[in-house]
Amino acid sequence: MIAIISAPSNLGLRPPQPGAVPGTAKAPEALREAGLHEALHGLGAVDWGVVLLGRYVDDGGQRPQAPCAIRARSSKPRR
Repeated sequence: MIAIISAPSNLGLRPPQPGAVPGTAKAPEALREAGLHEALHGLGAVDWGVVLLGRYVDDGGQRPQAPCAIRARSSKPRR
């Protein structure tokens, strides 16, 4: 079985410029609009929905950005 899980997130990224938010959280919806979901559904994929990973946090230069937020979101139980 193929399961589609959208997980938009900017966690772990540095801001592109001070005070700005990276745009990678838009990727799941952009892929959906480009037809990826429709193509995968044609192969029998099931849409398992969206996992919201939290707001972007600029940790002021830490590498990676927002390590605590990434750890908290990554350790949640999976289906």
